[in-house]
Amino acid sequence: MTIQQRTVKAAAELDGVTQKYRNRTALNIDSLTLLKGITALVGPNGAGKSTLMSILSTARRPTSGHVTIDGIPTTTRSHIVDARRVIGYLPQGFSVDTSFRVADLVAYAAWLRGIPGEEIPDATKKALEKVDLIDRSRDRIKKLSGGMLQRVGIATAIVGEPRLVILDEPTVGLDPRQRALFREVIRGISNAAVLVSTHLIDDVDALADRVVLLEDGEVRFNDTLETLKELAPAQHSAHSDLEAAYLVATSQ
Repeated sequence: MTIQQRTVKAAAELDGVTQKYRNRTALNIDSLTLLKGITALVGPNGAGKSTLMSILSTARRPTSGHVTIDGIPTTTRSHIVDARRVIGYLPQGFSVDTSFRVADLVAYAAWLRGIPGEEIPDATKKALEKVDLIDRSRDRIKKLSGGMLQRVGIATAIVGEPRLVILDEPTVGLDPRQRALFREVIRGISNAAVLVSTHLIDDVDALADRVVLLEDGEVRFNDTLETLKELAPAQHSAHSDLEAAYLVATSQ
């Protein structure tokens, strides 16, 4: 662990975390720390990414080990409630009641996170400004395009400026222009640790400060994007150096 990691409070820390389903171990992480910045979570299907995100979001309690969110140990029900106030989560395939108005949905997300009532209107406005939807705040969800709906999803995840933002495959199903806009929104999230799960190498290259690679439930790589790229062989047939490096990392 670097000096910076020791002096800056982590948004999330996992220590000796395992998740077992009957006789199968889905996740086995000795140690993982998430600091401010964008971390891409990558790995093959079945690597344990969804399980890790569900544990980090406190939706699932691990079989063993310790999870700390913004310095809060998630050991009791009251601690979990406190931790959820600093977590923003956008699940894959985000869907809601389409009769909601945009601002009302974001305000509801703020209320669920425990933001005081008098602060919700301002928090809602700030979140919608960040995703460039303030002019659609009174529109009903059913009137929005797929790309706009995803931006609403991000607004529900970042309202109130949580310390940990978890985005599960946020660009799946978006066209190239929508993906570019979405990346810009994600890069605009400040003062938070952002964990983005994705299968799209282009998204990793465009967004990530760091990369966590999971395979068979274990962390195979956890370092900067540039360090991952250095694993690429001088000669390769992959689409990019990053793709070649990913293939090397998953074959080790």
